[in-house]
Amino acid sequence: MKKTKRLGPIAFIAVSLFLTACTRNPSSKIYNMWSLNQYDSLYVDSGMLADITREGITYTFSKDGKYSISGALYETGTFEINEDATKLILEADRARVVYDVQLTERMLKLTSGEQSMTFKVKE
Repeated sequence: MKKTKRLGPIAFIAVSLFLTACTRNPSSKIYNMWSLNQYDSLYVDSGMLADITREGITYTFSKDGKYSISGALYETGTFEINEDATKLILEADRARVVYDVQLTERMLKLTSGEQSMTFKVKE
């Protein structure tokens, strides 16, 4: 009986550690291909807006910390996202942009100053 009483807390701790290790943090939702759904900016000209509408924009975030943009724009670089998935830093060609983030399994919204981009998971 004494062995059973000792194993109870140990089993509880082991299961708790296992469940904690298996829980994904919110930032892991970013690892996907995202298709631009809505773009709002005071600083975009009509020609660029026509290109975005015609060709679209896709952001791809990889688990190795690299990202790419394709479609109306092309860019590759590295990124960092905080564990709570509220801040994203993109770095390419010595330029650095910081975005506020809203992230779910199917939606990504990036905001920086007057620019706002909303993406959906690319099907």
